[in-house]
Amino acid sequence: MNKISLPISIIAVLLSVVSFFYNNSSSGQVYVDVNKLIEGYNRHY
Repeated sequence: MNKISLPISIIAVLLSVVSFFYNNSSSGQVYVDVNKLIEGYNRHY
């Protein structure tokens, strides 16, 4: 993993989190999705 891909992936995760907040009215659903994202990200690396 190089130094460029890490900030890009962080930005991508942040953008998806923001879009979850705008698209879903229930924060519980957003929280679950964010946890799945973080889990998948940690497993990937």
